[in-house]
Amino acid sequence: MRTLRAAALGAACGLATAGSALAQSGLVQPAAIGGPAGAVYQQPVQGPPARPGDLVDAHGDPAVLPSSYASPVGYHGGGYEGGGYTEGGYDGGCYGAAPAGVDYGHGGGYGGGYCPDAGCYGGAAGGPFGGAFTNTDQCGPHYFDISAEYLFYSRDDDAVRQDTLFSTLGFVNDPLNIPDGSRALSGADLDQEDGDGYRLTGRIDVGALSVAEFVYSDIEWSERAFATNDGTTRLFSIYSLYGSATNGPFGVGGSAGPPTGANFEETANALRHELDYDSSLQTAEASFRRYWVGYDPRVSGTVLVGFRYTNLSESLGFFSFSNVTTDPGPPATIVGKSLSVLTEADNDLAGFQFGGDAWITVFQGFRVGAEGKLGIYNNDYKLRQRFQASDGSPTAASEIASGDQVAFLTEAKVSFVADVSPSWSIKGGYELLYMTDLALMRDQVALAQPYGDINNISAQAPYQALQPATVDGEVLFHGFHVGLEYIY
Repeated sequence: MRTLRAAALGAACGLATAGSALAQSGLVQPAAIGGPAGAVYQQPVQGPPARPGDLVDAHGDPAVLPSSYASPVGYHGGGYEGGGYTEGGYDGGCYGAAPAGVDYGHGGGYGGGYCPDAGCYGGAAGGPFGGAFTNTDQCGPHYFDISAEYLFYSRDDDAVRQDTLFSTLGFVNDPLNIPDGSRALSGADLDQEDGDGYRLTGRIDVGALSVAEFVYSDIEWSERAFATNDGTTRLFSIYSLYGSATNGPFGVGGSAGPPTGANFEETANALRHELDYDSSLQTAEASFRRYWVGYDPRVSGTVLVGFRYTNLSESLGFFSFSNVTTDPGPPATIVGKSLSVLTEADNDLAGFQFGGDAWITVFQGFRVGAEGKLGIYNNDYKLRQRFQASDGSPTAASEIASGDQVAFLTEAKVSFVADVSPSWSIKGGYELLYMTDLALMRDQVALAQPYGDINNISAQAPYQALQPATVDGEVLFHGFHVGLEYIY
């Protein structure tokens, strides 16, 4: 499209292509024009003849155009800085073949790479990243219309603390001294770090060197861990302090002898305990970008300002299933009972961001760049808990915390882009995303106490080591992206 625009501009300015009869006839000048007898006239000084395929002006002289990225003649293609009668120059060959009159076989220089018979990769001769040996528009600003990327993110800290013990195999008398062989289910059993997703980006021209950009991304984490009884020994949960609180208050025989499971019938003497962790990070952006080009057009970039919405949601569920003997019989009546404890944390960040990017063309069709974004947002946070027992008791829902909080978010990327055709490019890189002032789930499931504070459980050391909800949490995500860009 840009090549067509350049051709239309040339036609409007009276440019022709050397090789046509009209263009060639403009180069023929007489040695003398009529005058007094004996007068001698010198033939006008002419530039070197145009080669077939070169653009010429209305007089047949080689034409010099301003920066026209995909044209066969250009500012850096061996003309002003391309080399004269030498082997190119510092910037030889960003925009195309050398004009007539220079050393045609050595158009490149430091900037042009290996350029036989052309200005540089992407000129008349093309190159390995030159879009299948066609002229590609890649020495100017980094431009694309649509981009699709695969994202792989890791979380720098644990959503659920690894040392939080949810279940033991068999009861314990001392919840502070639990043998390793009795540890059945903990936060360490959840692989909470790695998640993957995608990002879609679209750009629309809204003015000269200006675009509106729209971005949507979604990254998901999901993990499950469980523990089962070994046939004879049953499971006990943190909600009864691993069975030590089921027989009565501490110091009055409550920690002595096998637990009866009274008041904890869904979680004590259980057959199966399970942890289900889910999280998502979603972002929607609408920004305005303005291109800039450095003194050397190999360096370019954009500045941006816009609106950003980011949602970080987390949920952790604890599920327990047990068989309870309701009538010893004979025959015994056994009823299966279950309990789920679910904690959800939701952070909705909305506000304005600003930033920009910078790109350097290493050689035609391959560039590297960096981008940064920064913003201050309002975080509309909510932290909830729900209990659901199979027999309806306990069943409750509560909101632990909610409100609005000023939050901070910053994002940084380093990337590369390699052209594979005039329209398609491959991209990849590494990125960081840092967020602060969040309501995080952390230990809230373990602190739930679905049965209430039976036997003064909340005063015991295992509970005191857990952290209640706050709104000063911070998260660092980092990972790579790889995808495709398309210009239509």
